Amino acid sequence: ENPTYAKELFYMEHFDEILANKAIETLGAL
Repeated sequence: ENPTYAKELFYMEHFDEILANKAIETLGAL
């Protein structure tokens, strides 16, 4: 099993969630 592939798969599955969290963090930092 390729750890990089597993990580990419995780990111793909949770992409919207991660994107939303990053947006909230960015807005919070302003």
